[in-house]
Amino acid sequence: GYDILSNAFLFKYLAVSRNGYALVLSANNSTRSVWTSIFDPATKAWTSAFLNKAQNGSYYFSDFKAVASDNGHFAVSWQEDQNSGNSRWVRAWSPETGWSSVFKAGYLDSSSPYYSHSTIYYHAMDINNHGGMAITWLLRENGSSNYAVHLLTRKASGEQSIHYVADVTSTADL
Repeated sequence: GYDILSNAFLFKYLAVSRNGYALVLSANNSTRSVWTSIFDPATKAWTSAFLNKAQNGSYYFSDFKAVASDNGHFAVSWQEDQNSGNSRWVRAWSPETGWSSVFKAGYLDSSSPYYSHSTIYYHAMDINNHGGMAITWLLRENGSSNYAVHLLTRKASGEQSIHYVADVTSTADL
C-alpha cells in the first residue's frame, strides 16, 4: 500500500464525520495521481484507495476539497490544470457502497454555451447523509470580468443535473 501521509504526497486534506469516519485526501504531482485513506470507526482501521490519474494534457493538480456528511459519506474534488483549460473532477464515497466513479463537474454537452468554460472559480461542495451532493462554481465569460453562478446536483444513484443560478458582477458579491 501507499503511505499517503508521507512527504511524497504534497497535498493533504482532512474531512471528519460526526459518527467517526475520517478521510484524508492527497495528491502526488510527480506520479500525477490522487489518493485517499478512510478511517472506519467500527474496525478502527485505515483503508487507502487510488482515486484518479491525471488526464492526458494535465500538468498538475490544485484546489482540493474534501467534505463529510454527519453519517460518513464523503465527497472530494480537485482541479486538473491543463494547457487547454482547467477541469474540476469529483468522486463520492459511501460506507455502504464505497467509491463512485469519477465525474467531471461542468457542462459536458458541447451545445451548451458554457461548454468550454472552466469550473474552477470559487467552487463549493457539500454532501448529505444519503450521498447526494451539490457543487457550485463561478464561470467567467471569456475575455470578460462578468461571472455567473452555476450549480450541479448529483443524487446518490449518479443522476445529475446542472443549472445556471445567477449573474454576479464581482467576486466581492459573494
